[in-house]
Amino acid sequence: MVSTSTFASRVKAMVQFNLSNASQTEAMIPFTVVAPESYAGLFVRFVHPKNGKSAVAKVVDKKGDRYITNPEVAQAIGINQSLAPVFIEAVY
Repeated sequence: MVSTSTFASRVKAMVQFNLSNASQTEAMIPFTVVAPESYAGLFVRFVHPKNGKSAVAKVVDKKGDRYITNPEVAQAIGINQSLAPVFIEAVY
């Protein structure tokens, strides 16, 4: 018997858009994210649930159980709040 597990390619999660990007790499990597400890990807694609606009952020740390990213990500995909539900896609 072969056992396989599958994961959803897209999940909806609450995201905080208030991460301060004080790193030196800001010019090279404009969008960064602190992802949950259980997240396996190297990057995260944030997708607006209604207009479909998306932005990709590099994972710079993993802690807790919430996604925290730059306010510029929210602006890029058309979110006008500091906490909003968006679709999350793992990028490897």
